[in-house]
Amino acid sequence: MKRTSFKVGSLILALVLVVALSLPITGVMAIETTNTSIIYVSLSGNNATGDGTEDNPYQTIEKGIEAVGNGGGDTVHIGEGTYRNTPLIISNNITITLIGEGYDKTIIDGGNKNRVITIENGCDVRIKNLTIQNGQAPNGSDGVDSLGTDGGAGGFGGGIHNAGTLVVTGCAIKNNSAGNGGNGGVGVGSFDHPSAPTPIDSGDGGVGGSGGGIYSTGSLIVTGSIIENNYPGDGGAGAEQAGGGPDSWPGDAGINGVSGTGGGIQSASSLEISIRGCCILDNGDDNELYAEAGNMVAKDNWWGSNIGPDGVVGNNIDASTWLVLTVEASENPTSLHSSTFINAGFTMNNLGQRMIDDSLPTGKIVAYSTNLGSVEGMAPTVNGLAKATFTSAETGIATISVTVDSETASTEVTIKPTGIQGVIPTGVVGKSFIAIFTGIGGTEPYSWTAIGLPDGLTMNPGTGEISGTPLQAGTYAIQVQLDANVGELVSRGYEISIIEESGNGAYLITPVDDDTYITGISDGLIPTMTVNQGFSGFTYFSVQIETLKGHSGNEVCVFVHIRDNQQIGMSFMKADLETVNSVGAAFNVRTGDAVKAYIVDNLSNSPASNPIVL
Repeated sequence: MKRTSFKVGSLILALVLVVALSLPITGVMAIETTNTSIIYVSLSGNNATGDGTEDNPYQTIEKGIEAVGNGGGDTVHIGEGTYRNTPLIISNNITITLIGEGYDKTIIDGGNKNRVITIENGCDVRIKNLTIQNGQAPNGSDGVDSLGTDGGAGGFGGGIHNAGTLVVTGCAIKNNSAGNGGNGGVGVGSFDHPSAPTPIDSGDGGVGGSGGGIYSTGSLIVTGSIIENNYPGDGGAGAEQAGGGPDSWPGDAGINGVSGTGGGIQSASSLEISIRGCCILDNGDDNELYAEAGNMVAKDNWWGSNIGPDGVVGNNIDASTWLVLTVEASENPTSLHSSTFINAGFTMNNLGQRMIDDSLPTGKIVAYSTNLGSVEGMAPTVNGLAKATFTSAETGIATISVTVDSETASTEVTIKPTGIQGVIPTGVVGKSFIAIFTGIGGTEPYSWTAIGLPDGLTMNPGTGEISGTPLQAGTYAIQVQLDANVGELVSRGYEISIIEESGNGAYLITPVDDDTYITGISDGLIPTMTVNQGFSGFTYFSVQIETLKGHSGNEVCVFVHIRDNQQIGMSFMKADLETVNSVGAAFNVRTGDAVKAYIVDNLSNSPASNPIVL
């Protein structure tokens, strides 16, 4: 795992004093300002005794929505688990966000009996990071026998029926169905006689409902979500012909009702309808998306194969670009027994345009295969991308294939007969530095060279060891070259990070990279983790700690949560950091928040006690 390492400078001492004077020492603790706009729901909560706080949540989503309607906030945070208290109705012109722990962790299930969510006109709703499944819109009623009435129409929108403003992000909408049309009622026949009554024709079947996953008469934006295995309703059966008397004069048989459309999503609005960066698959036989009024923009979605939405979208839909499955190796060629990252997923459309935003499919499983090695680390896509590691086992040209749904893509990686392995630590100006490299393949004795080394470092040509005392801080791109007596040099690029020594120089703090945030420095020397665009919610931040000079007894690793240049939270751990080398803290963050980490000797409430930066 690539990490960025920094030392803590004395310039943050004032900040430590501010937070230290206000906090008692109680071991591991986290302090954040209360966000009164968030109402919490958990399966372990209680509607009667709960108050909707994080520590005392409600048990049902319905109760959380009710609290929003009463002015208690604008966001309902739904904990992990499957919630079955449906149908949920959002009404009274409220503005609300429903946010889960992740589409694979927070599930709202209609039990194949109820529509999951109804959004009434005038409401503004955001739904994020959860699954809506097994919703069932009402079936149409059957016609009445002997009256020959028609069957009723099936209900629309099995997962969601939206008449307001709806934005769906990072969700799964699956296994929902619109209602079936009701069957027609049987009529009454007559007989051929001047005084005979006119027969009553049998009733027609009702039309099937539309919009199995979502039906919208309001505005709708769906991004980065899975829309799969949703279905429109079937048309009801027309009733059979009613028989007559001895000289039969039967009524006409009813006509079967037509099935609904828009198995995945159907819109009936001239307002904005946008479906982008989604996986749309197996939502009925055709017309997976359908616009019965207005226009729908459905560009840059994944349709199960690289040929796109051929034949599966209905009226007034712009699906002129779509996502395609691609696979790339981060390093090609590579060396025998070495590893390279394989990136597969949907980061490019059919026109070759690379998608660079955060509205791409999450949650699609990628299957890998190869002929000259192994692939490990398979995981679902996150923002359109799944990462794995290919390790070569033989020389030659390896074919690495990835499969998603019905599509397979492949790439070739050349495996050279020799290779270089080595790990470069973070260096400190004025301190001894050593990095050791080894060769793979070829014939010894090896000959080593390095290009671009920082001043003060040299490479031993016989052993492959870089050593010395670096003189200046910076990040240096170097090329390590190996002559393994195979007729050509093997070269591999590395980065050497040299940092300034600061404070007492007792410890080296290394923030651990994560997709949620980027690592860097602020205020000159403070290790900082900044939350990436598109991420929010509870996030864990961790650092590795390496002892340099060390410190006797226990120390305190402090994490400070910054938003808009203001400290809003803090967490710390007191321990002997010469034996504990990994420390972390969790905060409820938003895009752009920063978390800073540093080490002091102690924290105290006493104004006379000043912590020392280590």
